[in-house]
Amino acid sequence: MPRPRDPRRDEAKSVWLNSKGELKLVDLAEQMNVTPSTIRKWKAQDKWDNELKGSAPKHTRGHPGGQPGNQNAKGQGPPKRNTNALKFGFFSKYLPEESLDIMNEIQDRPPEDMLGD
Repeated sequence: MPRPRDPRRDEAKSVWLNSKGELKLVDLAEQMNVTPSTIRKWKAQDKWDNELKGSAPKHTRGHPGGQPGNQNAKGQGPPKRNTNALKFGFFSKYLPEESLDIMNEIQDRPPEDMLGD
């Protein structure tokens, strides 16, 4: 079970925010009877600065990729009717005679005979 939150933490935050961030953290630490590093830690974890100054608007995710209207990559990519996906370019145009014979045999034979082989 986590340790309960120190009540001095909220009190220190309110004192610092009431001073509009002008109170030194060392002086605040003396006032709260804690170490200055503890005050610094509380300030960072609870993001006191964001409440004092107001946080920046959160960025919403747009479309992935480049800026709209960017023409830098236009016309890039593989040429039309390319054969990049084929393993060997030779087989894209010509089939060896053995391959044609095997294909013709497959069409003529019943599936039961092929399973037996």
